[in-house]
Amino acid sequence: MKKFITYLGWTVLFGVILYIGHQIQVNLREVGNSTYNLVPYAVFFTCFPVLVGILLRASKWVKEIKEGSRWTFNVPKFLGICLPALYISFVPLIALTSGGQYILFYSELVLLANTNITTITGLIGGYVLLDCIRKK
Repeated sequence: MKKFITYLGWTVLFGVILYIGHQIQVNLREVGNSTYNLVPYAVFFTCFPVLVGILLRASKWVKEIKEGSRWTFNVPKFLGICLPALYISFVPLIALTSGGQYILFYSELVLLANTNITTITGLIGGYVLLDCIRKK
C-alpha cells in the first residue's frame, strides 16, 4: 500500500506540473503574439520538456540518494545520448541568438522548431541527464 501511495503521489505531482506548464505556455504564447516578443515562449517550450524529463527520472534518483553510496558521472552516456538530444532540443532557442546562424546543421534543425521532435529530445535529454549521475 505504501508503494501505491508513493506512485500515486508522483503521478499527481507530475500531472499538476504538466497542467501548470501548459497554462504557462498558453499564456506566454498569447503574450508573445500580442507583443511580438516570442523569446520567453521559446525559452519555455525549450526548457520545459527537459524539466519534465528530469522529473520522470526524479523518483528513482531520490530512491538512489536514500540508499547512500559513492556517486559517479557516466560520461559516455552523457556524450552519446544526452548532449546530442539537448543540442537538438535547444536549437530553436539558440537560433534566436545573434550567433544562431553559425550552429551546426542550422538549416536542417531550425525546421524542427516547435515540433514534437524537439519536445521528445528534450524529454530524453532531461531523463538521461539525471540518469548519468549514478551510484557506483
